[in-house]
Amino acid sequence: YTYTCNNITDDMREYKITSTKSIITSLDYILFSLFLLTTISRIISQGKLGISFSMVLFGVLLIGHLFIRFQSAKEESLLVIKDMGVQLNKKSFGGKEKKIFIDKTKISGVFINEGCVHFSWIYYMAFRIHDHDQLILAFEELLPRRNV
Repeated sequence: YTYTCNNITDDMREYKITSTKSIITSLDYILFSLFLLTTISRIISQGKLGISFSMVLFGVLLIGHLFIRFQSAKEESLLVIKDMGVQLNKKSFGGKEKKIFIDKTKISGVFINEGCVHFSWIYYMAFRIHDHDQLILAFEELLPRRNV
């Protein structure tokens, strides 16, 4: 990940984390190779292109994995506006953007903490909002390193 901090004005600062990973992973190459191998072996063994269970399986797995990757975060940012609040931005590989503005008067607390997720310790920042049961995470998917 790459991390940047931009001073937009004296009253605005943006913290941005961008994924440096490619949208196509080694798993995609493996699934595509298996799909090609099953297609070629089907043509060689039967002399025609027919649909087999393994071709459908590898094709569905490849398309499903790419669909999930298109939904994952490419970039997340936290825009802090003095005396107004914070804006959380999230862009996915597929181009979808999600923006949430939290008014300063609705924030009852800011937490910077560590937690255990999938057998590893992560550091996170969260906002407690009045009349909300759950915390709102500043960075949902792309987690900054500890020294950020």
